[in-house]
Amino acid sequence: MTTPPLLQVRGLRVEFGGVPVVRDVDLTVPAGGALGLVGESGSGKSVTARSVLRLLRPGGRVTGGQVLFDGRDLLGLSEKRMRQVRGHDIAMVFQDPQSALNPVLTVGDQVAEALIVHGAGRRAARTRAAELLDLVGIPQARQRMDDHPHQFSGGMRQRVVIATALANRPRLLIADEPTTALDVTVQAQILRLLAGLRAELGVALLMITHDLGVVAETCDEAAVMYAGRIVENGPVRELFGHAAHPYTAALLRAAPRLDGDRSVRLPAITGAPPDPAALPPGCAFHPRCPIAVARCSAEQPPVTAVAAAHEAVLPAAYEAVLPAVHEAVLPAVHEAVLPAAHEAVPPGAHEAACWRPSEPFAEPAGDGPALHRAGGERLLTVAEVRVNVTGGRKRPVWAVDGVSLHVDAGETLGLVGESGCGKSTLARAIVGLRRADHGTVRADGDVRYVFQDPYASLNPRRTIRQTVSEALQAGGVTGAAARRRAAELMETVGLTEAHLERYPAAFSGGQRQRIGIARALATNPRLLILDEPVSALDVSVQAQVVNLLADLRDRLGLGYLFIAHDLAVVRHLSDRVAVMYLGRIVETGPAEQIYAKPRHPYTAALISAVPQGAANDGLVLRGDLPDPANPPSGCRFRTRCPIGADRGICAEKEPALGADGVACHFPGEVR
Repeated sequence: MTTPPLLQVRGLRVEFGGVPVVRDVDLTVPAGGALGLVGESGSGKSVTARSVLRLLRPGGRVTGGQVLFDGRDLLGLSEKRMRQVRGHDIAMVFQDPQSALNPVLTVGDQVAEALIVHGAGRRAARTRAAELLDLVGIPQARQRMDDHPHQFSGGMRQRVVIATALANRPRLLIADEPTTALDVTVQAQILRLLAGLRAELGVALLMITHDLGVVAETCDEAAVMYAGRIVENGPVRELFGHAAHPYTAALLRAAPRLDGDRSVRLPAITGAPPDPAALPPGCAFHPRCPIAVARCSAEQPPVTAVAAAHEAVLPAAYEAVLPAVHEAVLPAVHEAVLPAAHEAVPPGAHEAACWRPSEPFAEPAGDGPALHRAGGERLLTVAEVRVNVTGGRKRPVWAVDGVSLHVDAGETLGLVGESGCGKSTLARAIVGLRRADHGTVRADGDVRYVFQDPYASLNPRRTIRQTVSEALQAGGVTGAAARRRAAELMETVGLTEAHLERYPAAFSGGQRQRIGIARALATNPRLLILDEPVSALDVSVQAQVVNLLADLRDRLGLGYLFIAHDLAVVRHLSDRVAVMYLGRIVETGPAEQIYAKPRHPYTAALISAVPQGAANDGLVLRGDLPDPANPPSGCRFRTRCPIGADRGICAEKEPALGADGVACHFPGEVR
């Protein structure tokens, strides 16, 4: 007797404005299993997930296929019946917990509402809401039920969203980029929570993400999507260890790893994903594919089985994070008997849509050294800077509290830490966007800022020429000289003079960030402040921008203060690293030394939290960053510290950042 999958998507097709954006997608999620759906932005991942619950945005419609949940085709249900399914049988966790929660309702009321709409009484719903908030790890859940979303941290808000999704004990949880907006430490907590819920409640998981490390840690199987189509699917261990499709292999190679080789450039994927309205003929990936042949541009390859690899060995960085819980919670599932018209993807099958599956390909041409060892003159000196974010109207709140650092020519200093630790406030004080209340900032030459969001940092109503010319004019360059310099800047960042006449909407995220870098270079600065410059980009585009930054630094002798929460990217690009916690630097030193042997327990916890980290030692950082208006006595990290919580000196005396580069009473004692 066969056991049908819990969720079975067969031949799904979705259009927006008559343009196909999801094309013949097949997915299978067994009861209690976890499937990761990965791919670049615009590949169709979220549209596929929303189609399961029939929550497409205006203009979208399903034009074909089936979505079978426990044998029922959800696409054939009435809207009334579908409302009973949503939140009861299938629930969804969205990317941004801030926008997913109503700011004027208490969190308790919002969790209870999910129960009330499915028939629960108000008193029973309130009781169940408290139980759910406790289940997802909200401290003092009953007392905090009457708090509003703004009174919670980002990680706690995401826990509230998960509690709401679990309210009616759904059998399937769809998580759409549930950790993208979170710090690496909070991400680790949420991923561990999801794994625990699978084990405890038996809920199945469809994880939508662009983070391959998240898939390696949370999922049993993975499906890779490109240009609206599944190009490869199979068990995570086999797919990551022996990727059959060149796109999958390229994604894995482009992602920086904590155990990666810092001496070479990241192997970026050339080009950009195609426009769904103008897909290339044949295989949609062939214009970017390093092993494409004539057939690839003439015929679309079907999805076919991949011959089993003799030995599926994962890279060490991924092997380390595949939890044993996978085999504990995934029940035995047999292939379903389905109509021959569109066979389902059986769990465990490894398939790929490629004319040359598993074909090896060489490293991209031009992979040279990525790091130029610093040793130039001092460009930036920050000494004992303090920044009060209350503006002097109240008791001071020191978002930056006595920070000292320096950056030399040709050097990258990486600045890492959780959201709220003061990184961006410090950066803005350096360029004068915030006033430093104490201390000094000395810069040799011009300093420019590259912002995080390449979409919001460009005026949509101005051409790129107007945007760049404005920056040039600020530096005294006008007329014909400005036109020549604008063309040179475009070439410097890998674009062309023709791009100057276009508007921001015509560019991809990676291209927009290149334009932001070109604008910053307009006045020939010696130092760039890079505030999360790649966090909004896909892994493939991220690699392109990281390589560009390394090239510009080495060619022009620039100094970088590189702020990021992606520790693997920081390690790859940085010569030195400074770790910031609650307004202070707690550890600093050469990047290789910091990552190989962290001496502060906070640094060790940050590195351990990276999903793909081969250096993962099991250390999990619990709790949230304390309120900077009321920091703990003594060591500011002691309330979350695995070694100092019960030691008197940690509560009585604040450790100073010594000559050894660490502010800890017990450096190196990490357990």
